[in-house]
Amino acid sequence: MRRAQTSFRNPGKMREMSPGWTNGTCALLFALSTSLTAGAECTPRAALITRLRACYTYENGLGRNQPHREQFSLFQHSGRTFLRQDLVPDQYASNLRPVQVFDNGATTIVNTWNCPTGPSWVSCAIFLNDHASDPPRVLYGKEEVQYPSAGISPPVCEFVLDVPRWQPSPASPDKRRLAAEMLSEFQALGYGDARAIVIRDFHLDDPEITALITNRDGTQEFQGCTLARDKSPHCAWHMFGQTSRASVRRLVLSKPYRLFPLPDNKP
Repeated sequence: MRRAQTSFRNPGKMREMSPGWTNGTCALLFALSTSLTAGAECTPRAALITRLRACYTYENGLGRNQPHREQFSLFQHSGRTFLRQDLVPDQYASNLRPVQVFDNGATTIVNTWNCPTGPSWVSCAIFLNDHASDPPRVLYGKEEVQYPSAGISPPVCEFVLDVPRWQPSPASPDKRRLAAEMLSEFQALGYGDARAIVIRDFHLDDPEITALITNRDGTQEFQGCTLARDKSPHCAWHMFGQTSRASVRRLVLSKPYRLFPLPDNKP
């Protein structure tokens, strides 16, 4: 049995979500290149904006897949950068927004939380950051979460990200090379005797790969790969949490790309 270390986002509506921990595909990379001024526009590094755009383009392809804009708010506190997605993400509770946390100057996420939509999101993010190891407290009835900020009010800036339609990369030597290398990693994971390995067709900058594997006995399994094409190995493996097998199957077969057997991935 293969083991996973992370889980895929549950596509169901988060109707009763409470502020706290969350997880998401696009909680990946961000760093700020300039100091912050309240009400000003942020100036993130170009390479990281490119990566962020690729990530949100991928998620766009899982939903309406129409060009649109995403707006973000950002502040810094205690050596960390806090990034909030201002518009309501697809399938997200309307009273909450995801807040992603990064060490300043780094490109790896530390945490992702849900915080309220209003101005208290700053106090929420600071509180959760400063009390990340505290046990959660149960709320009763209509009791609201309180986030004592100890008078901390860092300046918040904003930026807008243009998100295009998602489409898979056309056939090319680079795409075939990456597909062949991913196939080798799937086989090394324990799928060396698989009858077929089919993934959802992909763009070279996609952050996720989803695979449907047919074993020799005809049984089928699903495997997720958080993709980093500029690293080796490329895949960080995960399964799919509470996401239904039927929805993962539909995702793959809506735009199938055969890793094995060839010819989709022919040399």
